[in-house]
Amino acid sequence: MSANCNNSVGRITITGQITRYIGAFISGPQGITDGRDGALWFTNPAGNSVGRITTAIISTRSFAGYQASITAGSATSASAQFKVPKLSCTSVHRAVAPAAGVAVNRFATFSAAFLFVGCRHGKPSYVPGLVINGHVATYTTTHFSPGDLIKVYAKVTTTRTTVRITDATKRVTKKRTGPGATSSAAFVGDSGLTSAGKLLGVPNFGALTFTNCLIDGRTLASRRAARIPARPQRHRPDRASSAVLDRHRIRHVLQQLIITS
Repeated sequence: MSANCNNSVGRITITGQITRYIGAFISGPQGITDGRDGALWFTNPAGNSVGRITTAIISTRSFAGYQASITAGSATSASAQFKVPKLSCTSVHRAVAPAAGVAVNRFATFSAAFLFVGCRHGKPSYVPGLVINGHVATYTTTHFSPGDLIKVYAKVTTTRTTVRITDATKRVTKKRTGPGATSSAAFVGDSGLTSAGKLLGVPNFGALTFTNCLIDGRTLASRRAARIPARPQRHRPDRASSAVLDRHRIRHVLQQLIITS
């Protein structure tokens, strides 16, 4: 066996399709074997640890969408568009955040463009936001409306980060630039939100459909992006799925939108 300099665990199908799984705790993996629990176990000599990765479809309570592996440190972009859904609100706080972004620095943090879509104090709220290396800026005085076409975009290089959200219907754009980072993965999808440490439910709306989803200017299919379905809240998140971006960071960053206003 030999060390894996890409800090990843690979999977190859019988048709030759290769997928790399990376994560903050996968460091110079060597040797791999199947366990009695149905998962795969491997050693991490560089991190003095033993790793475990499931062979089932990865799922999480807090995110539904797609994630694509990339060459660590490469210039990476993620983009998508969707129409703002019309919410039917009650007094219960509910919210999601459709987003496009890039996980960086071995999944330690992320940069993204998102739209807060939620019910606060019985009223619908649509708040654009931008995150650079975990630092969020929200634009509560910028009003988006149901039916508006929204475009979200994030690009990370080692020297510069750019995030942007555009309401193509109203011709309004919010943009931020900041320090660069080392890209780890790119993602497009819906992130859940928390309030007081509790995951909020999804607001009542018909559907929110992403279109024109691109990773580095290529379709999700051509980038072999992994589909990540949402898991019912009665299940615990699978800690073994270390290859998935730890999107609870998005939830904690954005929860201020729930407890303020």
